[in-house]
Amino acid sequence: MTDLVVPLVAFLTTVAAALPAPRPSVCVAYNGKDTLAIPLARDGNNIFTMKLFLRDQWIDGFAVDTGSHSILVSGEDCQKCAQQGPKKTVVYTSQSSTVRVERIHATIEAHRFSCGGGGGRGVQPSTLLPTTSLCLNETDMNVALDFQGTSAYNVVGLGAHSSFLRSLMPSSARAFSMHIHSLRHAELFVFAPGHCFAGARRFPLTRRGIPLDAVNGARDAKTRHVLLDTGSNALSLPEHVYAALPSRGTLRLTLGDFVLPVPFDKANVGNAQIMSSPGDDRIVVGVTFLVGFAIGGVQEQDGSAYVTIDHID
Repeated sequence: MTDLVVPLVAFLTTVAAALPAPRPSVCVAYNGKDTLAIPLARDGNNIFTMKLFLRDQWIDGFAVDTGSHSILVSGEDCQKCAQQGPKKTVVYTSQSSTVRVERIHATIEAHRFSCGGGGGRGVQPSTLLPTTSLCLNETDMNVALDFQGTSAYNVVGLGAHSSFLRSLMPSSARAFSMHIHSLRHAELFVFAPGHCFAGARRFPLTRRGIPLDAVNGARDAKTRHVLLDTGSNALSLPEHVYAALPSRGTLRLTLGDFVLPVPFDKANVGNAQIMSSPGDDRIVVGVTFLVGFAIGGVQEQDGSAYVTIDHID
């Protein structure tokens, strides 16, 4: 990490806590060229969250989730959101909800961001410019009428068909990069591909995740994909992969010509737990295990999608 990163992270954390409660008097559409820095807050589960302005109020606690695609908001948090939209059930790894699907406008607060160059192997930020209120086009949102499971998060999905990114940038390709500096500090950057963070490593994204070439140096015919999931704090492994690991160490996942190191400790039952997932054919790597990386995505206009992985200096 460069000396430049520390004050930027501290500044964004301060801004996240100080965002104004009143509705922005004016919001503007994304101009297709700025890189946007969206402040994130960390909760007690090591999940990073953002806020949205919906139906005349700021709502906190939206988990920034690369493992899903939709926006979900609690009907208790937004009592004006649930109207007469159709009902369905939405299921995440640790929670499920009966929801009404409603068409809702949203506003976000973000900083325009001037990118820097610099040496080193990783991504280096430069200058924060003034705060901008950005209008999101009306989009489908899942308004939760209840929560079942072990968590109850509002969610902003950044997956391949992200309704959040599409509502912000409806007429262009879309990209994002989440910089995970530590267990306490992360930033989310949103931009049009080609601006600012190019993504040195780009991997095709399928419905199950990134194609996985090897686990600890050996090809595993039963484990075909890896999902980098910023909405999770766990490392979830197929049962046979979990059983073969020692009590602690580093799991090495080969993605093309890149090896992603994932340190683990089976004794950690808190916010960096490693779990056996019987019957699953993919590895899910939660945000707690991705410190030191910028995890992003590119969503092209033709529907193709990619995951980007970069080191953070």
